[in-house]
Amino acid sequence: MSYYQLRKNKKRSTSLFEGVVNKLFDAFVETDKEKLELKMRYVDILRGEAFVNDLRDTYIDKYPEASQFELIDLITMLYIDFINQIKKGNYSHQEAAAILVNGKKKYIDSLKKNLLTRKKVQQVSPYSFIFEEIEEEDEDIDNDLDSDFSAGDVVYLEVVFNTRENNRCKVFLYDIEPYLEGKLINVQDVVAIQYLNFIEQVRLEGNNTKVMKNILKNFLNGNF
Repeated sequence: MSYYQLRKNKKRSTSLFEGVVNKLFDAFVETDKEKLELKMRYVDILRGEAFVNDLRDTYIDKYPEASQFELIDLITMLYIDFINQIKKGNYSHQEAAAILVNGKKKYIDSLKKNLLTRKKVQQVSPYSFIFEEIEEEDEDIDNDLDSDFSAGDVVYLEVVFNTRENNRCKVFLYDIEPYLEGKLINVQDVVAIQYLNFIEQVRLEGNNTKVMKNILKNFLNGNF
């Protein structure tokens, strides 16, 4: 056996061993991150990116670190702020449930309900991806993977969150179940509703410098 064959086999053996170790690690060690898929219209992602770009452009001369602010940071900040309000008791269970039930009806239940598959088509940041909804009976799925989104398309935004915060949210959802009017609401819904409520306010009222400054301050201080 030649030197190159030996080297190839050694490399393959190492890769197989590492793969087994990684699987065992994932099975027995609890990681602190969890992927969630948020369902929303592509236009709402575009509107969020526009807000992020506006914030950067407005403050980057004074705060160069603003260039690092991403859409995922905005989504995470809004979600964590809601969880913190719950922790502090600033919302009663009935009040919090009403916010989520109304948001579910307004933003999520209104989305089209087709039998769909999801295919990754666009990376938004190192921690988030966008999936487009594609009908299973479509014979030309592969031909559509590189096509541009239309603003009204329904997509999935895959993001990574802290497991500890998600577990706190699950406990909260269990506690408020009597007030949910029979609605099934999960952590993904909570994240999406908080973000879409904010984006709807931006759509109706435009940018607010006070809000933008507060968001940037929290980002720079790592308060999320």
